[in-house]
Amino acid sequence: MDILAVREIKKYFFAGTGLWGRPARAIKAVDGVSLTVRRGQTAGLVGESGCGKSTLGRTILRLFAPTAGRVLLGGEDITDYPPARLRPLRRKMQMIFQDPLAALNPRLTALAAVETPLRSYGQGKEERRRLAREMLRVVGLNASCEGKYPHEMSGGQRQRVVVARAMVLEPQFVVCDEPVSALDVSVRAQVLNLLRDMGERLGLSYLFISHDLSVVYYFCDWVYVMYLGKIVEEAAREEIFAHPAHPYTEALLSAVLLPDPGQKRVRIILQGDLPDPLNPPAGCRFYSRCPYAVPRCEEEPPLRELRPGHRAACWLH
Repeated sequence: MDILAVREIKKYFFAGTGLWGRPARAIKAVDGVSLTVRRGQTAGLVGESGCGKSTLGRTILRLFAPTAGRVLLGGEDITDYPPARLRPLRRKMQMIFQDPLAALNPRLTALAAVETPLRSYGQGKEERRRLAREMLRVVGLNASCEGKYPHEMSGGQRQRVVVARAMVLEPQFVVCDEPVSALDVSVRAQVLNLLRDMGERLGLSYLFISHDLSVVYYFCDWVYVMYLGKIVEEAAREEIFAHPAHPYTEALLSAVLLPDPGQKRVRIILQGDLPDPLNPPAGCRFYSRCPYAVPRCEEEPPLRELRPGHRAACWLH
């Protein structure tokens, strides 16, 4: 059964004003995305910075109101829920942010930060302190860290506090927004292993947002590739790494370091920057940077099934 189902979700931001004060131009940050996350599964969402990954994650959790489309959590349509009705559901869905220093209140100690969600849901003082301390131990922080403020902790310690704060309510679904991108390699591995262990312990489902495909290969079961607000390819992890079908996926994979120095991989260098979302290319949005572009790419390709469970939006296939 799916813990999350997103159907043709859109999130537009409007820039400037037109005649009679109406919005003039729409930034189509997320433009018709559909995806699912099964219970106990980790789905990866990959793409360059600026492609709409974080906006999609926040829209799924209703931190942003969607412009169109539907979001179903555990089969329940939460798209149009007002804040009061969403509040009980916040226990089921949490987010781990990219920058732990920005995500933590500088005036709260590690223990107080982890207690905050429990206080919001009316947990008694003694019980919430016990649960917060227990969760800090689970994420690998000892008693000496309880009274420390964010600026007194290392990056890895701060990220563990953020993880503990997200997990203390025992959610069912967690969006991880590049949770290890700002960490050193050794600390990154520790946090990834921590997230995996907690996922198995609590039966969690993750949507893991990243631009690092080597991390996605290690951590995720299913992969969605996003480019300029749209999903351009999706498949199981092994399938998408062995048989990438979209030129954008090929380019991303070509940048992944190989563990064997004797192995060679041809690096695909994309020309130009990500197009302006205010004025995206007509047809296939990757058309302006694609090394295999053909005239038909001026038409928008549908996301089609190439083989069972593997879909891509590319006219080459």
